[in-house]
Amino acid sequence: MKDREKLKKLVQIIGDLIKLDGNEWLIEEILKTIGEKSPVEEIAKHPFFEDIYEHCIRLVIDKQAKDFYSTFPINNEELLKNLIYDFKEMEYNRRRDRFYEFSFCLNQQIEGITNYLFDNIYLRKWNELSREKKNKVLESYLDKNGKQITNTLQTIIIAEDKEKKNSWSDQSKFKLVYYLMTRTNDEKLPYDFKRMRDIRNEISIARNESHRGSGKQDWQKEIANAINGNEGKYYFKFYGFLQDYINQIQMSQINTNWHSTKQQSPKKIFKPANTLGDSNPILQELKNKMKSND
Repeated sequence: MKDREKLKKLVQIIGDLIKLDGNEWLIEEILKTIGEKSPVEEIAKHPFFEDIYEHCIRLVIDKQAKDFYSTFPINNEELLKNLIYDFKEMEYNRRRDRFYEFSFCLNQQIEGITNYLFDNIYLRKWNELSREKKNKVLESYLDKNGKQITNTLQTIIIAEDKEKKNSWSDQSKFKLVYYLMTRTNDEKLPYDFKRMRDIRNEISIARNESHRGSGKQDWQKEIANAINGNEGKYYFKFYGFLQDYINQIQMSQINTNWHSTKQQSPKKIFKPANTLGDSNPILQELKNKMKSND
């Protein structure tokens, strides 16, 4: 016991010496000696080194979040602050393989962006569309029972809201924003509309899994079952969706009269979806991991 007390005093003396200017080298020497005498696996378990790792990860994630939204064209300080915060929480959960918490934070970003665009720009544009355009058939197909299904723009955008006279669902808001933001031809749906609509649905269902809340319809159960056990692939898929969405917003700023408090010219444009991994280091990291697991 006496030796233990003496050693504690020695540690305190070393601690005081490290605080003095010019003695920073002591830390390196101590860590070097520890590394020579103890296995790395044992050192890594110590709370001190876990705290260092945690701090470094937080710094990296903070930089990634700010870089990701560095050219975001909507000039709204509160929105941008919330997006960066949710991105950091999303990435933090991904690194700890908490898929449904990751999906929740991803969904927060999509909802925040969509609600802003819906409230400030696209609901007004929707209301300005003629009844003729809203009732134009844009989708025709056979369902699994062989029945012919035809959908107008109106039913495609707000079909699930027909019981809600004065409200829009998150999914319908997204479809409205994405349709009006990317349309180039009134005769057909924009390119990639269906893909983005379907992935938005998947994100919403994955987000709901973090609550373990209300029951699901059969089609929702199918999606939840498809995700279960394949979360590693869905990390990449959901990240790709977020960047594609931001990319479309970025490009729409060039092609529309953007409604923000300050007009700004974009410094750079995100790369198209087919070069997604190259344009984002997080996605490239996920892509490499998926390749190594195949």
